[in-house]
Amino acid sequence: MKYWAIILFAVCSASAQVAYPLKLSAGKHYLVDQNGTPTFLQGEGAYSMIAQLSGPQADQYLSNRWTKGFNCALVNLIEHQFTTVHPAPANAYNVKPFTGLISGTWYDFSTINADYFTNVDYQLLRASNYNVCLFVFPAYLGFGGGSEGWYADMTHNSLTSLTNWGKYVAGRYMNFPNIVWVGGGDYNAADKTGIDAVMYGILSVDSNHIVCAHSARNHSGLTDYTESWDLFNSTYTANITASQTLTDYQRSPVSPTFMIESDYNGENSATALTCREEAWQTVFSGAMGNFFGQTATWQFTSGYLTELDNSASTSITNLVKLLRTKSWWLGVPDTNSSVFTSGRGTGGISSQGYISGLRATDGTFVLAYFPDGVSTPTIDMSKLQAQVSASWFNCRDGSSSNFASYANSGSRTFTAPDSNDWVLVLDAPTVATTFTKTYGAGKHGTGTR
Repeated sequence: MKYWAIILFAVCSASAQVAYPLKLSAGKHYLVDQNGTPTFLQGEGAYSMIAQLSGPQADQYLSNRWTKGFNCALVNLIEHQFTTVHPAPANAYNVKPFTGLISGTWYDFSTINADYFTNVDYQLLRASNYNVCLFVFPAYLGFGGGSEGWYADMTHNSLTSLTNWGKYVAGRYMNFPNIVWVGGGDYNAADKTGIDAVMYGILSVDSNHIVCAHSARNHSGLTDYTESWDLFNSTYTANITASQTLTDYQRSPVSPTFMIESDYNGENSATALTCREEAWQTVFSGAMGNFFGQTATWQFTSGYLTELDNSASTSITNLVKLLRTKSWWLGVPDTNSSVFTSGRGTGGISSQGYISGLRATDGTFVLAYFPDGVSTPTIDMSKLQAQVSASWFNCRDGSSSNFASYANSGSRTFTAPDSNDWVLVLDAPTVATTFTKTYGAGKHGTGTR
């Protein structure tokens, strides 16, 4: 009892930036917290964290990510394949989530082992301490429905067992604030009745948390998972992210969308630069957030600690560091080239060299991502509402340097400082209005204020 009291004190005394649980805001392209504050998602795919790591190891990982600016992680509640400390689905303490099998092969979802969830409880509490929201798969289906996930096991379980599984995890975690439930998992399931049963089981008990879906690569959640449990969209692409993200941004009715997964650092020849291109182009095409990933920290393989501070990990969160200086939720993608009138790249929106950009609806900023320094966009300066301060933001180290001041009229063409990736920042802050009021004759005569 004393042990849990210490943990709960740490959670309650932490200085939280986001008041979880997250919730929808009708007609908006973003999620808000319990105070109605728009919340940007800077996440990481940390699939095997709960099963692969001990409590102290998870705390070390979460602390590192919090200091870098991450506020979300995508995790499996139960792991079907990727553990090395003990054979899956056992966790780091060699405890399995289920005690029984069906026909000696398929895990029986009706044989829940409550002891397994002690480590889950701890990790969720530590994540809350760091103000990190866990996007949790209650039963990750697996790539193509194969051995990486639970799809085959679920097809051998009754819908009642799967519904009760959803009810169990919902009942256990409904009062943990820092959760978003995620259905699916790398698969546009051929038979969705199993995952539907789990998700409806969750929602029958837990009305505190929102739910989304994760489908197959180059698919979007709301396109494939159309049941009412899927409340907002996720986008899943490879290394070219702008086109699909923009399509999801333009959904009707409006749904918040975020990049739940794209190419991971070290996979498919992706580098730190690739990951930054994916993230900046995603967000500047209308997404409310981006989930970064790399093999070392989705599987937590040997040596993962050294990868926590590599150039991909340290530079990806420069995105949120810049956005936190703006009313980023006012930013909208320039879909009709009214701001970026020319020069956005010869390959167009489906190329890595595309100049993606946001403009504030109140005219206070324009942001443009230059992935390679090749293209030279022309910008209509009249879309900004006041005198413009121009600066270059270094996507690699997060530094910024002002270089000019311009009138908010006419057009200007901009060239990046070099062939690295940069963000052009055009700020036109609201100017305080001076009011003059004339008073009639009174005790002290006529005057102005």
